[in-house]
Amino acid sequence: MKSSTNSSLEEIPSGVLVYIDSNIFIYHATGHAKYSTSCEKFLRRVEEGNLEGITSAVTLSEVLQKLILIEVSERENIKPWQVLRRIKQVPEILAILDKPTEAIEKIEKIKNLRIVPLTKKL
Repeated sequence: MKSSTNSSLEEIPSGVLVYIDSNIFIYHATGHAKYSTSCEKFLRRVEEGNLEGITSAVTLSEVLQKLILIEVSERENIKPWQVLRRIKQVPEILAILDKPTEAIEKIEKIKNLRIVPLTKKL
């Protein structure tokens, strides 16, 4: 049986405008065991022009923040709730992270994905 998230992404009809929230990007960037493949296929549909994607600068900020939490947690072998304290203790750790910025750079290069700024009128 397919999960509802996987089938939901596959069932989006071609040619529609879709808002892409942070989870899609995060699952794809982290290679999430359950959702990475479906997110990759979904983003490929956007890239190929089967879907028109839209996301916001706020969403990209959330992606960056979550990926920083994940990478620091993994590198330092600490719980996610301990990450902020660790960054305050050793702020230089941010300079050696690579996954968060790489993910944002890849997102910015996705064809047919519009990134809108935070404004009163989107």
